[in-house]
Amino acid sequence: MLSIWEARLLKESIELPDASDFSLATVFTLKDLKKPTGTHRWIRDAVQHYLERDDVFNESFLASVIFQGAGEDDVACSEEAREHLRALGNQSITFISAPTLLPGPYAIIDQQLRDVWKLIDDSYGSCMATLKPQPQPSPSTVFETLRESSSDSQFLSFAVQSRLGSQEDTSTPLAGMRIVIKDNIHLRGVKSSLGNRSFYQTFPAAAETAACSKKVIAGGGVIVGKSKMTSFGNWEEPIEYVDYQAPWNPRADRCQSPGGSSSGPASAIAAYEWLDIAIGTDSQYMR
Repeated sequence: MLSIWEARLLKESIELPDASDFSLATVFTLKDLKKPTGTHRWIRDAVQHYLERDDVFNESFLASVIFQGAGEDDVACSEEAREHLRALGNQSITFISAPTLLPGPYAIIDQQLRDVWKLIDDSYGSCMATLKPQPQPSPSTVFETLRESSSDSQFLSFAVQSRLGSQEDTSTPLAGMRIVIKDNIHLRGVKSSLGNRSFYQTFPAAAETAACSKKVIAGGGVIVGKSKMTSFGNWEEPIEYVDYQAPWNPRADRCQSPGGSSSGPASAIAAYEWLDIAIGTDSQYMR
């Protein structure tokens, strides 16, 4: 599912006066004009690369193609290449030189380019809250929960950004990695439950992001949700969960115990191939 109900304008507003009022779009970045670009082979390979690398992009986004980094006079887009794009559903081609535009899928709304997110069901009930993507998150970012239910209205939905843009900055160790954190790790602007309804109702949203989360964000990681946990980290089997339903275990018959207090992170990372990292916590008890 494509999320456009609250699509954001890009940080640098990019207007496309010749575009339709609504269209899906793909940006191809032209980094080295000395190499052959705009040929049938180049277009075919670029589309295949996007399909293999990104789970948000699909051929529907080729309805409008935007070549970023050069003007039309600087790139010879062959007729064979144009025919190949038309066979994939392309209706328009635009050339722009905006230097900060990242590659990947977008939406054109009212002739302006906007971000898109892919909505993915939390079908194993692993998370307490999912988050709205932030264009350029920092340790001081105020996060917001995503109030969007799954396609069957039973669970939450994750909103994930394209990997093509989020992994463009290779200078950070976690660039574009999708991450969930346990619900005892604070994010500024989001309430924490610690798996306990009374705690959730008593305390306001966190005023500051936890130090470990700040390191994740500074490293380029993309936090997409806060996962479930047992009440205050005590050991609980699924039948002992009182305030919130336990996450489901994707292994075996899917009705096995998900384990200890970090059951939410464990469930999420085991269930979802699109998720890269799940962060839990551990405690030591005297026995």
